[in-house]
Amino acid sequence: MPLSQGKTIASVWLLLTGAGLPTAALTQDAAPDDFGAALELEEITVSRPAAGEEITEETIRAAQPTSLNELFADTDDVTVNGGNRTSAQKVYIRGIEDVRANVTIDGALTSGTLFPHNGNSGIDPFLLKSVTIDAGTGTALSGPSALAGGVRFETLDPEDFLLPGQRQGAMLRLSGQTNGDRLSLGTAIYGQPTDRFGYALYGATSFADTYTGGDGQRVPYTDSEPDTLFAKLKLRPADGHTLEISAIRRTDDGLRSAQVNFGVDPAHPRSTPEQQALSQDTYSLSYRIAPAGTPALDLEARLFQNETELHRHIDPAQRAAWRTRGFAVQNASALGALDLTYGLDFTEARSSGQDGAAAEVSETARTWGAFVQAEMQLSERLRATGGLRYDHSTLTDLAGNRHAGHRVSPNLGVEFQATPALSLFASWAQAFRGVQPAPGLNLTAGVDAALTDPSLDGETAETIEAGFVFARNGWRLGATYFQTEIEDVILYGGRRGLPYARRNAGTAETEGYTLSAGYAWADWSVQASFHHSDTTIGGRYVSPSDWYDGFAPQGDTLSLRVVRELAGRNMQISWTSQFVMAEDKLPDSFTAAAELAGYDVHDLSLVWRPRDTQEYSLALTNIFDEAYIAHGTAYSVPGGTTNLLEQGHSLRVTAQIKF
Repeated sequence: MPLSQGKTIASVWLLLTGAGLPTAALTQDAAPDDFGAALELEEITVSRPAAGEEITEETIRAAQPTSLNELFADTDDVTVNGGNRTSAQKVYIRGIEDVRANVTIDGALTSGTLFPHNGNSGIDPFLLKSVTIDAGTGTALSGPSALAGGVRFETLDPEDFLLPGQRQGAMLRLSGQTNGDRLSLGTAIYGQPTDRFGYALYGATSFADTYTGGDGQRVPYTDSEPDTLFAKLKLRPADGHTLEISAIRRTDDGLRSAQVNFGVDPAHPRSTPEQQALSQDTYSLSYRIAPAGTPALDLEARLFQNETELHRHIDPAQRAAWRTRGFAVQNASALGALDLTYGLDFTEARSSGQDGAAAEVSETARTWGAFVQAEMQLSERLRATGGLRYDHSTLTDLAGNRHAGHRVSPNLGVEFQATPALSLFASWAQAFRGVQPAPGLNLTAGVDAALTDPSLDGETAETIEAGFVFARNGWRLGATYFQTEIEDVILYGGRRGLPYARRNAGTAETEGYTLSAGYAWADWSVQASFHHSDTTIGGRYVSPSDWYDGFAPQGDTLSLRVVRELAGRNMQISWTSQFVMAEDKLPDSFTAAAELAGYDVHDLSLVWRPRDTQEYSLALTNIFDEAYIAHGTAYSVPGGTTNLLEQGHSLRVTAQIKF
């Protein structure tokens, strides 16, 4: 079915006016302080946050996540598969893999696939200041290829390390975990010797043995030894001018299964162990000019590069690499009631692979973009947004086919302040993603020119959202309905070492809603949310077997978070629970099980700061030792079903001391 702008605009209007509003909810993480602010007034003015769901630094420090699945464990729109095998983990936004989204670390694009069995990226959670999830097709500012939205990782700034009144400092961090006998050591030096210059240097190493699942059995080849090096410099050469440089190197080497996302018995041929070395290097340089008293000028230019590499030390040895680099220039102008942001960007994505002594093969895609996004306060109660983005993308494949596509992608949004406590919102947006390179290890098998469709020009997405936010007397309620369609979905083939072939698989769709409710009083806060989504491709429901093509079931999830702030003792205690319902909406082709089993996981954390210089954290994860497999993890593999369980119960302790 072709995209119909008239149909979707009408749908948004019906949803906004309430004629078609489902029982749905907007979920936003709110810190206890945010709820406390709501208690001070009988009625407050609320609005939908400009950013999406956010994981704050406070939440990260309390949970002590060691990998992506733990980092996103309590988010509504994001799931992660691959168990606690860090090199296998893939991130899905509302059932769509992040390769069809815009994922950045300090503004550097990272999306790309080395090998369908391996994950796409990783990061040390300790480095993070915040993680913002913009689910669904975004605005013109979301960047290229943001079909499913985006995830923005923002690292700590030099001043975030410093204690109050401090100019120079150092930090030592030691963390241990019982399950897998994990030990992690991190250290940093940082400073802001003058008001115009700041720096932070951080290094960390970890050692972890194989972990046990909730059934008490060891999960083979889940040991890991990730290392991280991080540097950030900030220079303010003049008032209103800021230069920022960020660099991260992450390595994760170890003995892995040949198909690392498969969980099968060690005797199974597809579990043959091999040494794998995975590395990721991310660089970002930005310069911002925003002089005080000049509302029409807020100019930022950014250069970035991200490169990931996978080395399989087998005979013959194999190598895959994905490099993304580019630039973006944009200016924001405040013109009375109108805020206008406009600019240009360029992205080059290069995938390469090498098998033994054979010559390296590669494909490169290039995308030029231009964008403008406007936000205007039409009245005291009504705010509107709208924008346009133009993208032109090209790629020549190994068979010599030139895939070129271009598109203008519009977006519209409205927010109506019905009362000081109630805000209604609705939005509609489109996005374009040109034909992308095939994964590096797929390239080594060559291309099947006869099965490749040379007419492909890219994928197009359309998202509608609508809902409300209500806040009064300590209560915060929300609702969001969403629907995303991706037309002309491109599948890359190349399974089991066969030559790859690009083909069109029709339309993929994810539809659902989120309900949320929260209440805060005194030093307590409680949040609950329910998320429902269905994902289909070509008209059928997706299953865990669709991991290869970038889709996974998400189903129904109920989340609960209770926080108590003991201000007098400088202590925070948090309890989180996640209930994932059994999933029976599966295609007929999925014969491994009648349904995906439901599960519930409960965690407890405590953070104590006896002094400004000291912080101690304790976390009990999967307290009741639930044995479960995440719904997106590859479930059935040739010759058996997976045993790639998530991690069983564990105790984590972290001590951080600053000097």
